[in-house]
Amino acid sequence: MFSSVLVDIPLPWLSIYSSTKAAIRNIAFCLEKELKQLDSDVKVIIIEPGAYHTGSNQVMLENKYDNDDSIFKDIKEDIQTRENIIFDILESHDIKTIVDKVVEAVEDKNPKSIYRAPFNQSIIQKIYNIIKK
Repeated sequence: MFSSVLVDIPLPWLSIYSSTKAAIRNIAFCLEKELKQLDSDVKVIIIEPGAYHTGSNQVMLENKYDNDDSIFKDIKEDIQTRENIIFDILESHDIKTIVDKVVEAVEDKNPKSIYRAPFNQSIIQKIYNIIKK
């Protein structure tokens, strides 16, 4: 199952995205427990990619506030500027790192529950989790 590192790092204006990814993680955890109760050997693995520069983030950001009747119409440019800065800083251009994680997860004889990439974003996620506690 695919989730996102944004499950643990709430970014303003991306709450719906983060929430849906959190729901996927919770479904996976529940499914894993259900399968154990059924004595199943099926493993549930969660892949949590960070931000990658594929172009889809830019399309999402460009089209996110298209509605001129939106309550955000007066601040949408400011929001878009902030979001673009965040993605410009975070996005990895090497999608091979997440592909490698998927291969690792599938080939692992004793897979972990969660695999994350790229490394720098997974470290940011771990640091954030430590600090917020």
